Amino acid sequence: MQESRWLAAERYEVGEVVGRGGYGMVCRGLDLHTGNHVALKMLSPEAGRDADVVERMLREQQALVALSGTCAVTAIDLCRLESGAPCLVMEWLDGCDLEKQLSLWEGSGHRPSPEQLLDVLKPLTQTLQRAHELGIVHRDIKPANIFLTKDDDPGVRLLDFGLSRMKSAAPLTALGMVMGSPSYIAPETWRGNSTALDGRADLFALAVIVYRWLTGRLPFEAPDLIGKMTAVTSGPRPSLVAFREDLPPSVDTWVSRALAVEAADRYQTANEFYEALAAALRGQSLPPPQAVSGVREVNSLETPERKSALAVAWQAAASLLKRFTVQPKRSAPPIAPSVPVVVKAPAAVTEPQEPSEGDRSTIWLDSTELEEEPPSFVPLIPPPAPEPTPEVTEKASAEAEPEREEARQAPKKAKQKAKKLTAKKAEKKRKKKRKR
Repeated sequence: MQESRWLAAERYEVGEVVGRGGYGMVCRGLDLHTGNHVALKMLSPEAGRDADVVERMLREQQALVALSGTCAVTAIDLCRLESGAPCLVMEWLDGCDLEKQLSLWEGSGHRPSPEQLLDVLKPLTQTLQRAHELGIVHRDIKPANIFLTKDDDPGVRLLDFGLSRMKSAAPLTALGMVMGSPSYIAPETWRGNSTALDGRADLFALAVIVYRWLTGRLPFEAPDLIGKMTAVTSGPRPSLVAFREDLPPSVDTWVSRALAVEAADRYQTANEFYEALAAALRGQSLPPPQAVSGVREVNSLETPERKSALAVAWQAAASLLKRFTVQPKRSAPPIAPSVPVVVKAPAAVTEPQEPSEGDRSTIWLDSTELEEEPPSFVPLIPPPAPEPTPEVTEKASAEAEPEREEARQAPKKAKQKAKKLTAKKAEKKRKKKRKR
């Protein structure tokens, strides 16, 4: 079948779809200026008209530019499609995501080594350390957003900053709304106050990945969403050594702190998180957690060096934003795919396999690994119903008038129907008498 190809921003040739989500899709593309393959994250026309969704894509682009030089996926460009929706252009990656790799290992009974774990974790924790210092919280750390690349150094990429929260920007998540992937959500995230979140929520999710890597199972397993939330927020902390007797007992000490209910009781920085895990895997005794009074703010941006780094990163991001703010040309008719594109998965490090239950599109919001498919936004505190305006009340009254009239006529219709039945019975009796 012939692939449908079209141009985005008069520069990027758009190829096959490699991922879909509720707000758009990711396609493989070709940069006609450089000849390099790229990944194009495009919003649908409907999502492109949603101010909050557009703002999230702009923030994702800003976060990626700010994290240039780390293992975060590289943002190349931000342009506007003919529909008016933004399109984020990123580096093309060959390999597979960690969700697929873990599922393959779990299906075959293979247990990857702690050394492999530390090799993957090191660039991730360095990237999160930098992000948290800049006031960026990823908020959707999960295996599907960690990509293992082929023949590359460091060989790991952190994807999808679409849910990220920036300390310098107003929150986009309403009070009482939970965002993310249920199996990797921190206790404070379940409470629904996005303004109270910081980098320690990312580290909790990363600890869940560590637990799954070493045991082949999730630390908090439950048949439904409420059960999962209860286990994470108030249940006992799990043992890892119970499933890996070959590991030293100090690993459980690390787990109890990395997965602690209160953020103040966990590792406070990504560097501390990694160093403690490396020590625990070597069998070293871990020091007891420092006494902490209440939940404290971590990774403060008060130092001049950090303020300067943040300003430079934001300036670089703003310069890339100019491509989006420039109005698109209207001289030529809109260019759009006229036939469906070919859906093809990117090349994988491992042998092809059927997608697991946890294998989902990783664009924007996670559809969850739960069988009941709960929504990506879970309202823990339902918003109050808006007060009806006089116009709305009047309109509703007018719309309800036919129903009220039908209700008024119901008794009269019932009497008429009863009379007809009585008349029919009387007629039947008369006919019987005549026959006799």
